[in-house]
Amino acid sequence: MTQSEVLELLNQFPWNFKRTMFHLMYGSGLRHRECRSLRIKDVCFERREILVRNGKGEKDRVTVLPELVLEELRRQFDTVRLVHQQDLEE
Repeated sequence: MTQSEVLELLNQFPWNFKRTMFHLMYGSGLRHRECRSLRIKDVCFERREILVRNGKGEKDRVTVLPELVLEELRRQFDTVRLVHQQDLEE
């Protein structure tokens, strides 16, 4: 598939967490388990990097944070922070 065909396919998903995961895996080369294991502290928006902890072979590595997913990921982080804050208040 060409890059434009892949992007067209990915954009068929409504915006939600799974779409963000697909974009991350495609744009940064993350494996499914690596994507599911990401934590907020593993993402650096300023340097546009992702720290992958305990990747294949139990090794850490740094990969690119694709521009394609920046806003989606920020929205997801905002949602997570809001839910966390609400949980703390209960």
